[in-house]
Amino acid sequence: MVCFLKSEVVLLERLEELEAVSYLLDPQVEARAALWEGARNDAEAFLEALPDAQAFVQRDQPGAGLKEWPIAEPMAPTVPPSP
Repeated sequence: MVCFLKSEVVLLERLEELEAVSYLLDPQVEARAALWEGARNDAEAFLEALPDAQAFVQRDQPGAGLKEWPIAEPMAPTVPPSP
């Protein structure tokens, strides 16, 4: 019979929880394609705007220009139904 300390049990439980959601780190082909498409579209829009963009713009409020290049809302991961 193996005896574990309480801290070891907590650690093992946490590892089991993380293992259960680890699939999110390696999305399926369809999800990877959707993520890649979104990243590619953002990159293309940025590159297309570069020829007309100014290299430097002095602003009264530093960081105000960031509103012109908003970061899109990230895709929420979907959890498949439990077997």
